[in-house]
Amino acid sequence: MPQRRTVFFVSDGTGITAQMLGHSLLTQFEGMEFNQVTLPFVDSVDKAQDCLQRIEREALRGNGQPIVFSTLVNGDVREVVRRANALFVDFFEAFIGPLEGAAALYGAFAYGSRGLLWAGLGAELLASRMEGEPLPLEAPLAGALDPGRFALRARRRAGSPGSRP
Repeated sequence: MPQRRTVFFVSDGTGITAQMLGHSLLTQFEGMEFNQVTLPFVDSVDKAQDCLQRIEREALRGNGQPIVFSTLVNGDVREVVRRANALFVDFFEAFIGPLEGAAALYGAFAYGSRGLLWAGLGAELLASRMEGEPLPLEAPLAGALDPGRFALRARRRAGSPGSRP
């Protein structure tokens, strides 16, 4: 009888990207059967807690450690799900960072339904920073939109040098 493992595709959107990438990897394991569960629209810490509990319940069933394929963009949401007793495969962390660094690309993700409103402003803010031009927003608002704000917050909490007051 083939071994059967549970795989979770977790996303803050529809889950299609996590499914497609995850399926590409799973096809490499012949003789293995996978119980596939898609958990879409995990876009808040509360929903992430629910997701975490579901994965933990599956881990307790004794069918081997679950596998989680994630395309969660929000760092706080992602960290909640990452705590699960599961193999956590984060596609964005694995691929976006290296692409941005190697190709000098900049990514803008997770606009969701607000994309029409925020994408243009985000692009203008990014271009202004890249070119050293005046920002199109007041400094406090631009700081609230800074993608590095999560890393800065973590450094401040850890008391790390280089953190802003």
